[in-house]
Formats: sequence, C-alpha cells, structure tokens
Amino acid sequence: MAGSLASVPAWAQQLDLQDPYGLQPKPPPAQPAPKAEEKKPEQKGEEKKSEGAPSDEDVKLSPEDIERRVREAQRAQSQQKARKELEEQELLRSLSDGTPTDRLGASLPEIPSFPVKDVLEDPTIFEGQRLRITGVVRRQCQTGCWVEIAEHRSAPTGVRIVPPGTQWKFEPSTRERRITAYGELKKRQLDQKAARALDEAAGEKPKSGPRVEWYLDAEGAEVLWLN
Repeated sequence: MAGSLASVPAWAQQLDLQDPYGLQPKPPPAQPAPKAEEKKPEQKGEEKKSEGAPSDEDVKLSPEDIERRVREAQRAQSQQKARKELEEQELLRSLSDGTPTDRLGASLPEIPSFPVKDVLEDPTIFEGQRLRITGVVRRQCQTGCWVEIAEHRSAPTGVRIVPPGTQWKFEPSTRERRITAYGELKKRQLDQKAARALDEAAGEKPKSGPRVEWYLDAEGAEVLWLN
C-alpha cells in the first residue's frame, strides 16, 4: 500500500510537497507571445523614402559646417557679381563715345595712334614699322577684303588696310566709318594691271598708269560707325 497513489485522495495528490501549505509566492502566469505585426500593403502612388544619406533636417550642422556653407554662398555670390561686371565691361568696350564699334582680328595694343595724314606726309619714316594708324574710310573692296583710309573721304590718296588672308574682313557698307588698325606699314609698286584691279575691286573707274601704294599688313582693327 505504501507508495500507492490509489488510496490518496485526489485533493492530496494536487498538494505541492515542497510547499504543502501554499506559503511561497506563486510565479506569475506566462504571458502569451506577442502577435507578429502585420505589414500593411503599400498604397499605390505612395513615394518610397530614399535610402541613403539623411536629409539636412535630420543632420545637425556643426558651427564649422555652417561657416563653410556661408563662405560657399558668399563665394558664389561674388562670382556671379564678377561675371555681371565683366559682361557690362564688354558692353562698354563695344562703344566708343556712344558709337558702336566692331573689333576685328587681334586686340590693338595700347599705344598712340598716328593719323593717316601724318603717315602719308613722309611714309618712308614708318616703312617696315608696326604702328597704329587711324582715318576715315575713303574706299573699300566690295567684298570687304580691304579698306582704304584717309584724312577724309574725298582725299586723293590713302593707306590700304589689308587683313591677313581670310581670317577676318570688313563689312561692306557705304556708311561713314572711322578705322583704327595695327600692323606693319609696307610699300608696293603697282603696275597698270594691278592698279586697275584695285580700282575695279572698289567699284571705281580705273585710273591710268602704274603707281605706288602704301598699305598696312593689319593684325587687327576697330571700326567706329559714325552714322
């Protein structure tokens, strides 16, 4: 009979032998495991958050970063201002005393200009020299390949301004213009055929006989439109 549970009442079988009187605290009942959170389906048209660097709002800038950004903004503003001033200077350089100016070929050096009248008084002094010369257009090639400048339009002779090759040329026009050009002054003896060709190129009646001409092997020129 010993060790047999058959003779032990059911209520005694349920007793905790280590704590028959129920004095020790009972452990709390086990909590049920939390349910897995269901993932909501993405709605159509909802923009996904980009994965990558956090936005500026999420990043706290240090004083050094703030100072660097201020310097960058100031630098960009200064560059924009400098570009604007350069554009204004280019616009001003395209005018001389309010007169529209064409700049052809190389920039003219900042040296004094000789009036064509002074050069023609004794051109041998300037022969082979590079100089700046200025005068009004006396006549021109009808295609713009050269112009001849003089003291005034009705002067009997002048100095022909000849651009190098086909790099640039003058705009054919009957308007009055003042031209300043830079280059080497040269002398050429024209035979009757060459003299006739120049006259015809200018749309003039050919003059008889050979003659000497002075011309400038021009590197650049400025054309001031006077009317």
